[in-house]
Parts: sequence; C-alpha cells; structure tokens
Amino acid sequence: MCYQVTCDDAPLKELARRNYTLNETQLISLCPPTLELFNCYSKFARDCFEMELEDLAKSNDPYAKVIATKVLEAKILAIEMCDENSTLRKDYLENVGCFSQGEYVNWSERSCLETVYSIACLAEQLERTCGEVARRTFLTLLEKVKSVIREDCNVVDPLSFKRSFFEYLELEDKISEFYRSTLEYFNCFFKDIKECTGKDVEEYIESLDEFGKLLAQSLWNGRNLAIEMCNEHSTLRRDYLANVDCYVDMIEEAYSACREKADSDTEAFLRKYHNLTEDEDVNWGEQGCLGEVYELACLAEKLEDSCSEAARRAFLNIREKVNPSLHSACDVEDPMSFRRSFFEHLGLVGKKAEIYRHAYPYKESIIIKQAKRRI
Repeated sequence: MCYQVTCDDAPLKELARRNYTLNETQLISLCPPTLELFNCYSKFARDCFEMELEDLAKSNDPYAKVIATKVLEAKILAIEMCDENSTLRKDYLENVGCFSQGEYVNWSERSCLETVYSIACLAEQLERTCGEVARRTFLTLLEKVKSVIREDCNVVDPLSFKRSFFEYLELEDKISEFYRSTLEYFNCFFKDIKECTGKDVEEYIESLDEFGKLLAQSLWNGRNLAIEMCNEHSTLRRDYLANVDCYVDMIEEAYSACREKADSDTEAFLRKYHNLTEDEDVNWGEQGCLGEVYELACLAEKLEDSCSEAARRAFLNIREKVNPSLHSACDVEDPMSFRRSFFEHLGLVGKKAEIYRHAYPYKESIIIKQAKRRI
C-alpha cells in the first residue's frame, strides 16, 4: 500500500553533511544504502502512482514529472558512481581531493556571478587548478542532474539560489534584484501548477502524499524566504546584510573545523555509548544524525563568536526556512534520550550550552512528533 512505504533517507543526509564530497571508503560504505533508497523510491512510485519512475517522469502531472525526473537522474548517477568499473567514478576518485578543497572556486569574481557563464567559469578554474579530467568530471556530473539547473522560467537560473546563496549577495543593491528574480521563478512554477491542476498551491500540497508534501513544502519555503528577503523592513534581511561580509570571510574554515569536530566527538560518544572495540565500526546512521545537529550548532557558535548574535540568528533562521526537513529526527528507538545522552557526554555549560540550545528550537517539535508516532 502507498502509505506503508517508508524510505530511509539517511544516506542523502550523510551526503549533504559531507558536502556531497566522499572519499573512496565513504563511497563504498554509502553505496548499498543509497541504492536501496532509490529502489524504495521506485517502489513508492509503483505503489502510489501505479507507474514506474521512468513513466512518471513523462507524465502530464507537472509536479510529479519534475520530482520523478530529479529522482530518476539522481538514481542513474548513484548507479554509475557505485559501479567500480565506471569511468566517471574512477575520474571522480582520482580528483576528489581537489574537489573537496574548494580552492578552485572564487565566488567573488564578477564574471562568475552571471548564471549563464558561471558553469563555464567554474570549469575553467577547475581545469587550471586540478586538470582536464577534473573539469570533465565536473561537467559530466552537472549534465547528469541537468533538470536541477534547467531554467524552466525566463528568470534568473535557480542554480544561483542553490549554489551561490550567501557569497552571491555581497552588495545590498544585489539582494532585491536577486530575490525578486527568484520570486518570479517560484511564481511561474506555482502558476503552472494552478493552470494544470486547477488548485492553489496550498490546496495542491495538501492533496499530495507525505513524500510529495515534503518536496512541495521545500519549494514553498523557498518562495516564502524570497518574499522575506525582498522586504526592506525584514529583520532577517537586516541581520543578513549586517553580517554577510563577516560570514563570507569565516564560513569555509568554520565548516571544515565543525565537520571534523562533529566526526570526532560523535564517534567518541558512540564508541563509549555502545562499548565498541577499536576493531568495531560505529553506526554511520547514528553518527550522521548526531553529527548534522552538532555541526549546525558548532557553526552557530562560531558565527556568534566571530560575527555577532544577529549573524547566528540569521543563519539558523535561513537554514530552517530553506529546508526544515534537513534536520529530521534520528532514526533510533528513543531519539530524545539518545540526543540527551550525547550532550551530557559533551558536558556543555554556560554560554556555550545556551548557544547550542538555541540551535534546536525547530528540531524539538519534529523529534517529539516522530517519537509520539512510535508510541
């Protein structure tokens, strides 16, 4: 039955937590659960729509078509990256060190801010820094997920919204132009839904299954964020503009430091929590669900230390508005107790403990809801 299909998206969360850059060991570890997840999505399509993903991607439903196309392309890419004989996988692993450095991208260069030229600019810099194979691999990966960056409406490419969020908006006179263009994109997309289904967006979202609601809600959240950032009197916009220079200067180093700290501290906790020996591996699913929470709080702490309290507040606000589902609960028997044990292990006190608590106001309700469903 449709509503009995539950797909564990923990592999995708782990990919996002590692900024979609995996070494060979991590790739080998994540391949089986990732392929299983996409097989689950295929089953979901069959059970709920009585169609294969390939057929759903060609359907007349504009929303289902977009989502199915993205899932199908991601599945095809995952299959190729998990194939040990794949040329793409070989080229990627040979250049993964260069990809992860991020030094080949200079987001402040004006020539790379225009959407049409940004991919060519990145490819050029990538080849100059890492070699022709790295450039070719980068372009191949983009080609395989082309629907994500396709310009469906005659406005600024939403790729800018996804890839250049903070760095792109360096000047105040750019912010209104960018967000108004982004808002036009969302309005165009939602207009198509109205014309094709006869339903307003809110009504259409409510008519979808749980998986569809989650994806549609992310689009709706993006539209609402664009509206708020276009409002010159918005507190979020004011906080962002007051701290954007500080944010850009420190975020890359902070991300790297927080990711390393999250990996180290969560592994230490899980080894103690489960009494693991040195030869035993920690459960990467448990580590991932604790790690993404800890990494977010760590970034919030560094933002307040380096920039201001308003910078931390704006960061958490934007993260929640863009994708609240990113911070879903841990898939363990008692997530509240599990997380509480982790923070007791960390021994947080004083100002640091307060900052970490403020990182989770929206996480509490999600965890409680999921915990109640299990009772």
